[in-house]
Amino acid sequence: MTKKITHLMASIAFIFAFSLQANAQKTDTLKMSLAECVDYGLKNSILIKNSTLDEEIASSKIGDIRSIGLPQITGQIGVQHNLMLRETFLQASATNPFLGQLVAADPSLEGKVTKISNFFQLPNSLDASLNVTQIIFSSSYIIGLQAAKTYKELAQKSTEESKIQTTNNITKAYYLALINLERINLFNTNIQRLDSMLNETKKLQTNGFVEQIDVSRLEVTLNNLITEREKFVNIMLLSNSLLKYQMGMPLESNLVLTDKISTLQIAPSDAPNKIDYNQRVEYKQLMVSKRLQTLDLKNNRSSYLPTLVASANLGMFTSNSDFGFFSTQNFFKGYDGGWDTNGIWSRYGSINLGLQIPIFDGLSKTYKIQQSKLNIKKTENSQKMLENSIDLQVVQTSLTLNSSLKAMEVQKRNMELAKQINTVVYKKYKQGMSSNFELISSESSLKEAQINYYNALYDALVAKIECDQAQGNTNLK
Repeated sequence: MTKKITHLMASIAFIFAFSLQANAQKTDTLKMSLAECVDYGLKNSILIKNSTLDEEIASSKIGDIRSIGLPQITGQIGVQHNLMLRETFLQASATNPFLGQLVAADPSLEGKVTKISNFFQLPNSLDASLNVTQIIFSSSYIIGLQAAKTYKELAQKSTEESKIQTTNNITKAYYLALINLERINLFNTNIQRLDSMLNETKKLQTNGFVEQIDVSRLEVTLNNLITEREKFVNIMLLSNSLLKYQMGMPLESNLVLTDKISTLQIAPSDAPNKIDYNQRVEYKQLMVSKRLQTLDLKNNRSSYLPTLVASANLGMFTSNSDFGFFSTQNFFKGYDGGWDTNGIWSRYGSINLGLQIPIFDGLSKTYKIQQSKLNIKKTENSQKMLENSIDLQVVQTSLTLNSSLKAMEVQKRNMELAKQINTVVYKKYKQGMSSNFELISSESSLKEAQINYYNALYDALVAKIECDQAQGNTNLK
């Protein structure tokens, strides 16, 4: 059986060594502490990267709104070709300068409506203009800038929340991987100890001091322990993959954890009498949202104010019987450092000042103001509910942490007692003062005590993380 165990463990070691060698060909081994894993995750987490992009989008939004208040300059060129010119209708009269000769030739046309060809317009025209518009006063524009800056702050709070979530997820995954690694080491120790017991029992059976059934019982226990160890090996590999996933690290990377379970210190917690709610990112997000709603109310109220806009335009217009607008002869015709009125181009320009005064909009603004006030009231109710929720979380997580620490100490004591009992039973078994059944039972109790201790340790670590989060104790870079 010893050869079988040795061969099995050698095979497992070979598989791990081969896996590490294969991974080393792809990437270097990364030895990282918890702090280094958190730092890596804050730089590579997809969740944080998207939150950072949202911040950049918010910054662009500020520039987008600010651009509305800058001069808006538009150039426009329009070419028009009339397939058929609109004819002109005139009332015939001998005194009409256009139809006088026609009436003189035919007096019966006097007073009748007659249409004539449009000789005032050529079939082709070109209009080039430059328009400038500038907002002088607009309350919506001023409040829009304030809202955009507040929206950017909200995006920053979302990034902070993503960092807290990523840090907590990485920390939990790191602790879980450490505990699973410690469990594997315990399995190896228990397997070696039980294998030694089995060898000694076989010798005793050979000398006639124990029965074959005692050997079989130990062998069954050892086989079950080896099988259970293999399950935990898979769990350990899965926990390492989970850690790399939370960090944003490629799963094929070879990550080695440098922290040790033995160095972890978990301090108990006393729920503070009064917590600073602003330490919680959720509360800060709610306060920013409330400011946005206040700005919305301010915008709706200020919509009764007038808007003042100035504009100016300058252009050139020409018309021709063909499309030879840009020929050298036509384009520069009459231009000798100034514009000749006999040229084919006509200039025009204007300066405008527009004042838009709201008078009556069917009470639309009144209803919008009412909605804004109600939304602010809802946010104030949510604020009170969140404060109560934070108070409850602080008390609950503090109690859970202290309870978990007590349970961990109890399980640690149970594990130490189980070790002592197992040692005594084994000595008695070697002296023939204890049965094989008692030995196997003590081994089972020791294994169960070890599992219970590490489960309690992980529960305490998670409770500590959640307690710090509830009190807003975060250390982000």
